[in-house]
Amino acid sequence: MASIIHFFRNRSLDRFDYEQLINHFTELENCEIRFDDEVYEMECIDPNFDFHYRFMITKRSRVNSIYNLNPNYYNIKLLVEIPTLLPEVVSRGILIKVMELCQMFELEVYYNNKGNGVKDISPFNMASLMMFLAKERELYLEAHPEEKVYYYNRNKLVEMCNYQQMIPLLVSKINAETLANPYIIMIDNETNEVKTSVLWECGTPMFFPPHLDYVHVQEEDFMTIAPASLFMKYNERHMYEPRNFIDNVRVLLLAQRGAKKVKKNMRKLRKENVPGCRFTEIRIIDLIEK
Repeated sequence: MASIIHFFRNRSLDRFDYEQLINHFTELENCEIRFDDEVYEMECIDPNFDFHYRFMITKRSRVNSIYNLNPNYYNIKLLVEIPTLLPEVVSRGILIKVMELCQMFELEVYYNNKGNGVKDISPFNMASLMMFLAKERELYLEAHPEEKVYYYNRNKLVEMCNYQQMIPLLVSKINAETLANPYIIMIDNETNEVKTSVLWECGTPMFFPPHLDYVHVQEEDFMTIAPASLFMKYNERHMYEPRNFIDNVRVLLLAQRGAKKVKKNMRKLRKENVPGCRFTEIRIIDLIEK
């Protein structure tokens, strides 16, 4: 299921340059382009959250009731499909790309699904579009009660997603040897609660994100899943909090010297190992704010 946004352009402007539009997508990182006689498809891959979404240039307009819309605009037959079940902060990242397209090519948008959305072609408005996507998600879940949904604290999820989006920047600010790993999101099979973890390769320098329940510690051929509270009890004194890295998100850095000291504490942590069979892994984008 996806929510669709259509792009329009004022007829008073110069003729729309499709070649320039396609070149824009060709130059984007993590974008694959496919086409046939009916559609030109630009599939965008989000490397931070490991999911796909797509822009499409279609041969025929796919706008319902197009003749009821403002005749001063024409449909350039470009649309974007945004997955319905995404955390809001991730959806906002897609909308930022939509905003950039509108600014670059002087476009306006239309989005309406059975009365949810705008009544006519409108300038890009982040707040309105976020409300549209939130309502689309609500309507979808009402229509599909069988859908498995995992709710999670809104503020925590925003911070977690902000951290995950900033992973490449974190590494570039320190050095290539310092790791910043994505969250491991798990369902506790005993309690059905969402639990979070991160993988630490024992002895290596790494950033530790906030809101961890566990830490996966990889030692050669053995994996320890240690409660984060216990891991930090022994090891947080060897970490420090870098300043001005991610706004309003507290990360801890375990540097090279500290990593060697933490390695010596593994004997205590192995005794508290939680078996991996207790958990079922999902993705961070499978979580929904509550």
